[in-house]
Amino acid sequence: MTYTTLDWDFENIWEISPEINNGYPYFRNQIVNGVDNTIPNIGHVLFQNYPNPFNPETIIKFSLDSESLVIINIYNIRGQKVKSLVNDTKTSGNHQVIWNGSDESGLSVSSGIYFYRMQANYFTTTKKMLLLK
Repeated sequence: MTYTTLDWDFENIWEISPEINNGYPYFRNQIVNGVDNTIPNIGHVLFQNYPNPFNPETIIKFSLDSESLVIINIYNIRGQKVKSLVNDTKTSGNHQVIWNGSDESGLSVSSGIYFYRMQANYFTTTKKMLLLK
């Protein structure tokens, strides 16, 4: 068996309680200044939005291993840009942004499949989400 060390701080991030999660370790909730720090910083990562499917809004979380110019855009199924959510320099660590299902004009978009794409320095990735009304 192979194990990977992620430098997780068991004392501050994990917790074990026989009453919670059947005694298995679980993440302790760590929200500082509105940012969820429960997930340890393991590099540039774009997480799956939550909830998914969503209505009327969804949370997109991402993690950076270094200060980076971050661009997160929303695209429709045709590949057309619907909304720019982030276009700013962000510090290393965990971040989140909320999309309320509106386009650049503030108009509500229709139900369907949308993609969110994150670019940060050398890192680019895209994930899919579903808006149901």
